[in-house]
Amino acid sequence: MKRSQSKEAIRLWFECLKRADAKGLRINRTYYKGWGDWKALRFEKWWMDVGQTLFVRNAVMLAKDADANMKSLLVSVPLSHTPTQAANELRKLLLVHYKGIGHRPKLERSYELTEGKELKVANVRAYLHTYDIHEQLLKGSSEGKVSSTELLVGVRLFYLKRTEKWKDKKRKVDAIPTALLNGLAVNPINGKRLAMESSDSSGSLRAIRRYLTLAERLIANAAKGDWPGQYQ
Repeated sequence: MKRSQSKEAIRLWFECLKRADAKGLRINRTYYKGWGDWKALRFEKWWMDVGQTLFVRNAVMLAKDADANMKSLLVSVPLSHTPTQAANELRKLLLVHYKGIGHRPKLERSYELTEGKELKVANVRAYLHTYDIHEQLLKGSSEGKVSSTELLVGVRLFYLKRTEKWKDKKRKVDAIPTALLNGLAVNPINGKRLAMESSDSSGSLRAIRRYLTLAERLIANAAKGDWPGQYQ
């Protein structure tokens, strides 16, 4: 499975949906009907109970070892049949077979990320961290707003503290995005100097504003049931 379609990508989708609900966005309840009680569950529990069955795509396809010179194909369909004729005969065959073995197939819904959309999960995690820290700062703001500088400082501290905490442990965590390092000469956590080409933080300020915008778009797309959708 591609990493952009992996369990981690689905977790990020789930987290965006959670944030959309917390923000009061209108959720496409019809689309998410198959997701069960996602609002009350943490991702791992939801994944074990519901999620892992939703993203399995069962498709009819030709066997890889089918002989191209054969006059019929596995399972097996005579090449002289039209698609409609083959479908009708297959339906009758399955009805008889299922009845004979006492099998009642259960329809499974199938979900997938927006077709043709690739994403880097580490980037999306960074966008959501930015969103969460912005929400935390907003709650503590007496003015009802958060400046780009405040947000940049908050996100930098989040990454640097976590990296310092786990540097000698086996757990692997994302490093602070390079785009957020411009203008940061010294690591405020350990006091070590950072080798940066520029002391200008304007690039990092633009990046943090962009991270927040992208996070908000991803969350809005999750609410609609099209994830990641068009967000860049």
